[in-house]
Amino acid sequence: MQKGRGWKMCIGFGVCLLAMGSSWGQTTGIDYTLTDLGGNRWQYEYEVSNFGLSEGIELFTVYFDYGLAENITIDTPEPPANGWEELILEEIDVIQQGFAYDAESLAGGIAVGQSVSGFRVSFDWCGGETPGAQYYEVYDAGTFELQDSGYTVPEPCGVGLLVLGGLGVIRRKRE
Repeated sequence: MQKGRGWKMCIGFGVCLLAMGSSWGQTTGIDYTLTDLGGNRWQYEYEVSNFGLSEGIELFTVYFDYGLAENITIDTPEPPANGWEELILEEIDVIQQGFAYDAESLAGGIAVGQSVSGFRVSFDWCGGETPGAQYYEVYDAGTFELQDSGYTVPEPCGVGLLVLGGLGVIRRKRE
């Protein structure tokens, strides 16, 4: 191995892990898959994970940027729809708060180490580029106290970066 290559490989692997694990260190995480439905219509599908919130995830809200989404509809299939009450919170012009997708568990929520996927919302995108990550919050369903928050993470991104990092290591070993 050439002098200095080891640290470059370590940095590359570290960057890959950081990008892949943006939810590491958090007690919750929401990954998304984005689907282009044609025209300016898009759909987010969310997977909500509980990494360490001992109370469980019973209520979460995902926010849309103000003025960038319209005609939001809930498209969640059963399950998980039959175990959750979902609604769209309207945009508030006065404080420039965008629409929000809100889901509350009807029976127990998401326990530590568990995840639930399949939450879906479709919308008309009014932004110039492709929709991306969204801010989310997790609340205690009884007290409405904020328990955790963060940004959604695109589902294939982390796996793709891990594969690219692995290919880079293999390539370096062949040289």
